[in-house]
Amino acid sequence: MSRALRGTMLRLASPLRTRSRSLPMVPIIALAVLAVTAQTGMTDSIKSVGSRQNLSSSLGSASLKPTTAITVEEGTGKATIHVVWEEDTSLIHRWKDLPSGTWSAPREIWIYGQDPSLSARGESLVLGFMKTPAYPEELSEIILARWNGTSWTPFSVRTVGGMSITENGQQPDIDLDPTNGTLWLAWIDASGGTLTPMWAHLDSGGIVRESDLLVVSDSVQSPSLSVDAEGTVWAAWSELFSSGDETIYLNSRPPGGTWRTDPRGVNEGERGRMPQVRSSQEDVCVAWQETVDEEGSNQEIYLDCESAGQQYNYSGSSGGRSLEPSLAMDDVLGALVVWQERLTRSEREIEARQGPPPSDRVMVDNGSAVQSPSVVVHDGAAYSAWVVGDGEDAEVFYASWPLVDPPPTATVTPTRTPSPTKTIIVPSQTPERTVTAGPSPTATLRATATRTPGGSETPDPWVGVIWLPIAETDTDSGVGFP
Repeated sequence: MSRALRGTMLRLASPLRTRSRSLPMVPIIALAVLAVTAQTGMTDSIKSVGSRQNLSSSLGSASLKPTTAITVEEGTGKATIHVVWEEDTSLIHRWKDLPSGTWSAPREIWIYGQDPSLSARGESLVLGFMKTPAYPEELSEIILARWNGTSWTPFSVRTVGGMSITENGQQPDIDLDPTNGTLWLAWIDASGGTLTPMWAHLDSGGIVRESDLLVVSDSVQSPSLSVDAEGTVWAAWSELFSSGDETIYLNSRPPGGTWRTDPRGVNEGERGRMPQVRSSQEDVCVAWQETVDEEGSNQEIYLDCESAGQQYNYSGSSGGRSLEPSLAMDDVLGALVVWQERLTRSEREIEARQGPPPSDRVMVDNGSAVQSPSVVVHDGAAYSAWVVGDGEDAEVFYASWPLVDPPPTATVTPTRTPSPTKTIIVPSQTPERTVTAGPSPTATLRATATRTPGGSETPDPWVGVIWLPIAETDTDSGVGFP
């Protein structure tokens, strides 16, 4: 049954506020059937994925921020995994056929690229990224690129008149509409030192159909977009307030309609960040990182799904740091989240969980500097890339592992109960309105060139406000660690 036939009310939003900000939240789980992993305070078992592979192998070059997607060839059903990452100042792409193909040689997509975001629907694969300035007078800009199976074709986001609308842009997230192949883009405009969230609906060549503010604010981070099977667009972001609260918001826009005028907060004004919204044929989920105590020593990954109607403390650690969630959805197997778990000052793991607790966790990798995971699912398996190492020693690693059929019922008490008054209501369909973007210089695309080794992972200072998720994440404040 489609989501449209199941009604217009989505229980994906804010639960009742049931916890004190001074106490960490731990899920109430039937402990009799679970093994205890004492090191992290987790209350369930953990398995390892086994073999891992270094994709970057770039000694002396920092490989960062991998993003993943899977294309599926029409007719044959052949699937291909794609991984794109930053390497020094360039964007690098590798791919291989599933399940047991050979990885391609690394291919450079762009010089001076940052913050890559991949989206695939069938055979179509698109990439969005921030073009960092090559010289002081140049501005940052969001560039898109399309893969044709052998090479990338880059293009800028522009109006019919050829004007770019993404200057001073950063943190892009892109998704393909499965109903018509058009593109949806969210990004942050860092003009004037503010962080203003934007969205645009584009045709397949990057020409703007509509564009506007995602929300009226100047302090928004990490916008995320997903277009579901019926063409409804879902957007999530975090917004920082003067009180110190950082709220995760969710909004929706049905085909032919408009965004809700009152996006709903899903975490009730705590300190939430780095949300990801993803959809499958029958479900929509949001995962995010949240600080659950005043000191910032206990951070958790939370998951909220339409199908569940309740929120879960997904990472389930006690007094630890669960960071950088990456969310993938499968039509049969449900939600899969991969995240960074900081065990001590010097020990971390990349962990994964399929479905709500008490499902088993999977240990993808461990070490002193594992971080920044990305994950996709296909045909009953998970495919993940992440970073191992710091500074110029940072490398991109890859692994895959089989998923399992979900149990008939999960024995778990949710950490939060949804409020019946907090709902996402899909608005009635109204004609779309066109917002004409203001004039800006025509973007000049830089041709692919041979990269010179070296460079820095730090963007040039004239880019503007480049946000990095450092506060309450990877810094060692000494709070909350053994």
